[in-house]
Amino acid sequence: MKSKEATTFRRDIEGLRAFAVISVIIYHIDSSLLPGGYIGVDVFFVISGFLITGILYQEFSSNDRIDVLSFYLKRAKRLLPAATLVILSTLVAARWVYSPIELEALAKSGITAIFYVSNLWFAKQSTNYLAESHETDAFLHTWSLSVEEQFYLVWPFLIIITLKFSNSLNYRRNLLAIIGLTALFSFFLCIWLTEKSQPWAFFFSGARAWEFAVGAGVAIMIHRRQFQLKTMFAHLLALLGIALMLLPLWMFGEGTRFPGFAASMPVAGTAIIIFLGSNIRTKTTEFLSLPLLNWIGSRSYSLYLWHWPLIILYRQADSSANSLDWVWMSILSMLILSEITYRLVESPSRNLKIIKGTRRFAFGVVLVGMTASTATALTLREFSLKEMRSEHQISFLDASKSKPLVYDVNCHLGFFETDLADCTFGDSQSQSKVILIGDSHAAQWFPALQEISERKKWKLISLTKSACPVVDLEIFNDALSREYTECKTFRENVFAYIRSISPSIIFVSQSAHYLETGQAGQKSGRSPEQWENVSRETYKQLSSFSDRVVLLGDTPNPGFNIPNCASRATWHGKDLSECSFPIRNHKQTIVEGIDSKITEETSGLLSIDSSQLICPSEPCLPLERDINFLKYRDSHHLTVEYSRHLADDLSELLERDYD
Repeated sequence: MKSKEATTFRRDIEGLRAFAVISVIIYHIDSSLLPGGYIGVDVFFVISGFLITGILYQEFSSNDRIDVLSFYLKRAKRLLPAATLVILSTLVAARWVYSPIELEALAKSGITAIFYVSNLWFAKQSTNYLAESHETDAFLHTWSLSVEEQFYLVWPFLIIITLKFSNSLNYRRNLLAIIGLTALFSFFLCIWLTEKSQPWAFFFSGARAWEFAVGAGVAIMIHRRQFQLKTMFAHLLALLGIALMLLPLWMFGEGTRFPGFAASMPVAGTAIIIFLGSNIRTKTTEFLSLPLLNWIGSRSYSLYLWHWPLIILYRQADSSANSLDWVWMSILSMLILSEITYRLVESPSRNLKIIKGTRRFAFGVVLVGMTASTATALTLREFSLKEMRSEHQISFLDASKSKPLVYDVNCHLGFFETDLADCTFGDSQSQSKVILIGDSHAAQWFPALQEISERKKWKLISLTKSACPVVDLEIFNDALSREYTECKTFRENVFAYIRSISPSIIFVSQSAHYLETGQAGQKSGRSPEQWENVSRETYKQLSSFSDRVVLLGDTPNPGFNIPNCASRATWHGKDLSECSFPIRNHKQTIVEGIDSKITEETSGLLSIDSSQLICPSEPCLPLERDINFLKYRDSHHLTVEYSRHLADDLSELLERDYD
């Protein structure tokens, strides 16, 4: 059977596009439904590599040359009009939905989206896409479009150079060799970056090029070739391909080391389905060719463009709305807007004939669209900066930047550091040594303890590290997509140091979010029972180093960005009670109960309920009447000002229980 060319319209590929966009949309609406739905983007990458390489190779085979300018124009008229419309619409809508604080950041990412470098922007910001449930950037999804455009920019020249230095007898073989080498280099880079810096592995086009190259390899393999496959073998191969695409939807999740080796599953599955679709009609290709899937697939680009901004804008517009309400509203909106965009923008621009004499005009139109989008983004940024000059907005912006001194002097360690720094504060000559240990939820108490130390002439030593709890648990770091071995090493170093100096008081604080309940807790080794056991052992060990160990309970967790919420509420003339939140969540209640139980069993151990200090009434307000600064700098960390404000209450509790 003669293979279908990559340039031939393939209904099964339209079905693959539908699979990809549906997976991504469901994942973004509710990641618990399809925890691995983000692999839909990898399916898109393989399809793009297959189609673009097939187009370029077919042109060279027919004309012995590739018109690069024409290629770029076709890509531009296919992609830019719809993208420009969505970017402009999102920027305008954001003016009425976002807070002034958020608008400036959104304008910056909007500009990077316009010029197709948003993937580099998000990598530089160390964005964790797999934990984007708290993300509010309406242009986050454009990272994949940027990766594709960067591929389109480089790939034609790689093919042209390879073909120009090959003769008619070996250019297929040489091209497959170059594609193979590119795929191998990019794949190993992807694996290395996944271990070293997951955001760069995820967003960097160089670490994703192998996915396009796999699709490219399939395009070259099937070009004018016949493959004889036994029907039974083809059907089994189709089952393997679809399994490799479907299983990651539920097997993968936030904790998966992705892309890395894991991405090879959906990439291989997609390549298999594309290859088989060119040779034999299987049940899989028949299913993917269904009219409904083809309808969705034909509109997949518009659907992808609209889905994330609409989800974010609905969430931002009313975070208190019933979740089902905004889900249905966003789905309905994305269907309507994508259909309008497909019919009135995408299809007409794609079918527009550009002859040589109108190329300059076409480039001019593209330039005008990009200029208009950039101007809108810059105007939005200037507008937000103007709004930020008000007294209230300045205070909210200051709150969002309010980090303890330990961050500025490198005394709060990042993910990779394990060596203890010389971080002594207060009275350096004092014999009363007190130590603060824990993660960033411990570091937020530093301003309060520094204030107390200066009053009481204590020598305060701060030993904190990001995402590293004090209790002896094995932690999987989502940002690194691997076991957090640096935390274990740091913890051992801290305990050895404490043992050597015998401090007067040890202050311990950590986030309760490490705790897992249900089956997740049993699988991760962080169930309430296991948490209690390791906590008892950890606190017993600390009590042997010092007569006084103070457990500062985890602070209430708003679950949303407080400065942004306050900025938005004030801007829209609403009361700050709009940003109130429950004092405790389920995990905090469990951990507080465990701490109280262990405190009763252990001499010299004091457990302080920070919730009562921070939130005197239910629900918890972001700002109390007797103070003029916010309590939180983000969704779960105290501001420096409020931490310092708690010094008197904390000091009183210590004096009552210890003096």
